[in-house]
Amino acid sequence: MTNGNGDRLDRIERILEQAAKRQEQFEAEEAKRQAAAAMRQEQFEEQAAMRQEQFEAEAAKRQAAAAMRQEQFQEEAAKRQAEEAMRQEAAVRRQEQFEEQISRIQGEMAARQQYHDEAFEWNDAEIRRILEAQAVDGEHIRALVRIAELHHLRLEGLEGGESA
Repeated sequence: MTNGNGDRLDRIERILEQAAKRQEQFEAEEAKRQAAAAMRQEQFEEQAAMRQEQFEAEAAKRQAAAAMRQEQFQEEAAKRQAEEAMRQEAAVRRQEQFEEQISRIQGEMAARQQYHDEAFEWNDAEIRRILEAQAVDGEHIRALVRIAELHHLRLEGLEGGESA
């Protein structure tokens, strides 16, 4: 029985040795897997940290660029507002000059109109005087013609009386 038990024991010992070897291999492989997982975790964390740094750097760049664009926009807006204010001031000045010119031209036109009105009134008065003078001259001429006719008749009467 010892022989059978010895074989059994040898067999059990071999099985136990194999199990121990497998356990060691498993533990070694598990240790390798854990080391690899730890390494991967460490690499992942490093990559995540690098990505976070890159993201933060990009975000800072974007913020700086946005701030710069905002500043440029504000400067351009202020410049456009200043230009628009200058254009409006120039337009107001042109409008004032235009109104002054219109006022001056209207004054000149009123003066011309008054001159023309006065000239027409004077002309009308002169024409009336001329017509009156012509009427008076016409009466004088008619009177002279009448006198001439009377003299002519008297002369004819005298000439006719002498011959009779």
